Amino acid sequence: MKTHAKWMVMVSFVALAGLSVASACLASGGDDVASFYVAERLQVGSVNLEPGIYVVRALHSGSSRNVLVVSNVEGTANHAALLVTPHQVAPQEVKAVSRLLYEVGDGSRPAALRTFLVANSSFGYDIAVTASPARIASANEKEIVAIASAR
Repeated sequence: MKTHAKWMVMVSFVALAGLSVASACLASGGDDVASFYVAERLQVGSVNLEPGIYVVRALHSGSSRNVLVVSNVEGTANHAALLVTPHQVAPQEVKAVSRLLYEVGDGSRPAALRTFLVANSSFGYDIAVTASPARIASANEKEIVAIASAR
């Protein structure tokens, strides 16, 4: 009986240690996060964001799928969650500040988010676009620079 109790205590201790290490690893990074001031209406997927400050976070999974989440500054409300495709960034495009690239809107549609470029990273995240390739190729792109690192 004593051996069984010792064994149960040891298993419980190992499980608790594993959980604490896993949560510390998840909290220490792994996600790419930045805060942005959006000055004009911005379409993110099917959601239109009004002007304001938003936190953009790229969540990494164990697979090759990544999710981009846009939330309010407090983190209490998620406004959009989109599947994104990671892509390699050219060395000259790597900068010390995170950036959002967006397609400029016109009278018929708002500006639309296309890419999240992470500070000091050789990877960026592209949002899938359902428009025709000809329209995308001719689109005028601008960028929004991060106002703060949200790490």
